[in-house]
Amino acid sequence: MRTLSQLSFILLGAALCGGVAASAQTPDQTAPAPAPIVREHAHHGPDAAHQVKFLTKKLGLTPDQAAQVEPILAERDQKMADLHASDSNMTVKQMHQQMRAIMEDSKQKLDGVLNDQQKQQLAEMKSERRHHGRGGDQGAAAPAPAPTA
Repeated sequence: MRTLSQLSFILLGAALCGGVAASAQTPDQTAPAPAPIVREHAHHGPDAAHQVKFLTKKLGLTPDQAAQVEPILAERDQKMADLHASDSNMTVKQMHQQMRAIMEDSKQKLDGVLNDQQKQQLAEMKSERRHHGRGGDQGAAAPAPAPTA
């Protein structure tokens, strides 16, 4: 008889634990749903004004050049944002082609504002960024090229 009461007690305990666990797993109706993650321009760099300050420091832009560069960068950023926001049925390849066209247009406009030394510095900065990545090891030396025979 004692074994039967122990078994009943164990089954009752298991049932209670199972009920508590099940109630803990049901969603609370009063808890608010998590807010959707909105990443507006998460894939874009800083705004045009910030970029102009950076380029002024790195390339030594004159005030006149900075005034000409800012609308070029703002236009590029707006075109990129419009492209990403569009509801078109573009393929990834088509999207990348459009992005490249926007970047090339901006580069040509910038080339009309920058002097030869600044163009060279900008090309070096872009090359360095490609090799090291945006958050990569910016201070490391580039690896030596493989010897050719």
